Amino acid sequence: MSNSARDLHILYSSWRDRFASKTSTAKGALEPHTAKGAQEFVQAFRLLGRIDVLLRQLEQDGYNVSLYRRQFPKWSAGVLSSGSGWASSMSPDNLVHPTVMDQIEGCANYLDGKVFVYEHDDSEALDSLVSRARVALNGDPDLDPQLHYYIHRLLQEIEIALSDESAGIAFDYTAAVQRLWVAMRAAEGASTDDDSKRRWRDAWQSILTGTVSGGLVQAGALMFQITAAV
Repeated sequence: MSNSARDLHILYSSWRDRFASKTSTAKGALEPHTAKGAQEFVQAFRLLGRIDVLLRQLEQDGYNVSLYRRQFPKWSAGVLSSGSGWASSMSPDNLVHPTVMDQIEGCANYLDGKVFVYEHDDSEALDSLVSRARVALNGDPDLDPQLHYYIHRLLQEIEIALSDESAGIAFDYTAAVQRLWVAMRAAEGASTDDDSKRRWRDAWQSILTGTVSGGLVQAGALMFQITAAV
């Protein structure tokens, strides 16, 4: 789910398939004026945005992604229907050319092992983590209001991503869990009640003891190495 290039390739493939039986227009085949069609376009834009962020992050980390940076501008072809136009009859190749599909698939293969791959077991673990954090948050009424609001909104982001596939398809679970870990550590330090401190500590320690750390790694390097500096 979280290899955004692969998800974009899957989405574009499904769009191309709609032209397989007969030549059609982009407007007629993709139906952007309908709720379902509009949602698919939102997904595509989210995925393109997430790919852009991933490539920039990898570039800053010293990876050579110049090939994909050069190719990336063409990957919006399916969303913009730039190959032919909305009202013109077209073939699948006019919508997204096979060369572009190959480029996106190549990027997906490159990202394998470098991004968090979201699996069903991770969903259950993240649900458990969110529940722990909610219990801690609701049980700490004296927590600083700004920190309380920040954690609440962060939990909402994760909850929406978990419950809505279209919202979660390009959601950065790794960054969200990392931010939650930092926020819960801050909440533990700010709490004045011993029971509240314990609940916050139990919640953030569940990350480090394996509740959600499996899979949140790149090439075996733990994302939570930040703990060494704490």
